[in-house]
Amino acid sequence: MSAYGLENDLYQKTRKEQVLEIIGILKDYKGIQLLVGDFNFQPDTSPFQEIIKAGFIDPTNKNIKTIKKRRLDYIFLKNLFPNSNTKLVLKDKNFSDHAGLIIEI
Repeated sequence: MSAYGLENDLYQKTRKEQVLEIIGILKDYKGIQLLVGDFNFQPDTSPFQEIIKAGFIDPTNKNIKTIKKRRLDYIFLKNLFPNSNTKLVLKDKNFSDHAGLIIEI
């Protein structure tokens, strides 16, 4: 998805199509699902909303920025045990060009 990092309608449409493809592959799997990646979209966009509509949760604080001004990296969860507690930690460890994300479940 990183090739479609620009914020215009064409790239938003492409990212949404990619997200729908991923969701389609995962829809029949009933176990715990972790969907992670450098998605290059923001929480207020349609690709993000499609993931949430598919039943994934975003356990993060939406104010987390994985680069200086934007949020690009995500960890989404689905089918967790009841009463699971999650905590997302932003680590500035030079894992990549973004700050690394670690989740405790």
